[in-house]
Amino acid sequence: MFVTLAIIGVVAVLTIPTLIQSYKEATRVMSQQSLLIGYKTTSSFVNELSNHIKIIKICDGDKLTNCFSDKFYWGSENTEIITTE
Repeated sequence: MFVTLAIIGVVAVLTIPTLIQSYKEATRVMSQQSLLIGYKTTSSFVNELSNHIKIIKICDGDKLTNCFSDKFYWGSENTEIITTE
């Protein structure tokens, strides 16, 4: 259990700064191009942001529960371990 937490911690320490830097760079570019203001909806802003940074999935703000699976997997999707049903 503690080994797993330690591994997750190390991975987080290595990846989170890169994610933050990518986001800052994208918003800096958008700022220089005057693209940070004037959006009527969050989704229109996120669509523009996706032109500057890789976004894997955009969830509808009104139906966030539809954005996530009811199943959790360990290792691969062939090894289901927990369901919330």
